[in-house]
Amino acid sequence: MTLRSMFYSIRGIFNDNRGRHDRAIADYSRAIARDPNNEAALAAFVNRGGIYCEQGKYVLAIADYNQAIAINPNVDEAYNGRGWTFVLQGEYDRAIADFGRAIALSPNDPRGYHNRGVIYVELGIYDRAIADLSRWHALEANGLGATFSRASSITNKVSMTWQLQITAGLST
Repeated sequence: MTLRSMFYSIRGIFNDNRGRHDRAIADYSRAIARDPNNEAALAAFVNRGGIYCEQGKYVLAIADYNQAIAINPNVDEAYNGRGWTFVLQGEYDRAIADFGRAIALSPNDPRGYHNRGVIYVELGIYDRAIADLSRWHALEANGLGATFSRASSITNKVSMTWQLQITAGLST
């Protein structure tokens, strides 16, 4: 890894955190151009993919996540990011597969369980949602957010129609 590519990757993170997404993309692109097969490039691909996803540029996001996976297929962040991109495109089966891969790579990281659990809720597969969100809860440091999501899953299983009626009433 070159020092210059690391510099661009770190500066990209700084710019991204400050909301300077165009500058961040330029920095990540410079890091990648310096050496497209090193750890700085891997991070740049994942981070740039995240920005592209937020901007609705899903094809570019997936391409970046694929490049990160090609550099190192054992990085769960790339699978989680690509999974969310698939979710936003309505490709739930592919998202679930990516979240499953992220979980296999990092079974003690709560994010994969959360991500997959949320999709199971969306699909109405509540037994799997509860299992994943329960595991997320067990791994989550403070547990408060996980408790809410797990409770929401159970509530959805019992009274989805009732919740939709309330939501529709609040939005009018």
